[in-house]
Amino acid sequence: MLRRAANCQRFFAKARRQALSNVAAMRESALPTIATSSTCTFTLRDEYPHVLDVDNSDVRDRVELQRAGSGAA
Repeated sequence: MLRRAANCQRFFAKARRQALSNVAAMRESALPTIATSSTCTFTLRDEYPHVLDVDNSDVRDRVELQRAGSGAA
């Protein structure tokens, strides 16, 4: 059980580092962040602050879901 807890903690730490990196990249760009999956959009917009304790309040509204057939040809 202890080993599983340690693995979960490492996974959480890695996910948080990736979230911090993603948010930093979004801050550097004035462009919207386009996601092609509703799950990815939800994670970027809503789970980063609540699950990973990563503040994304300044870029949250620029994360958009690209629906099939609505992109440029």
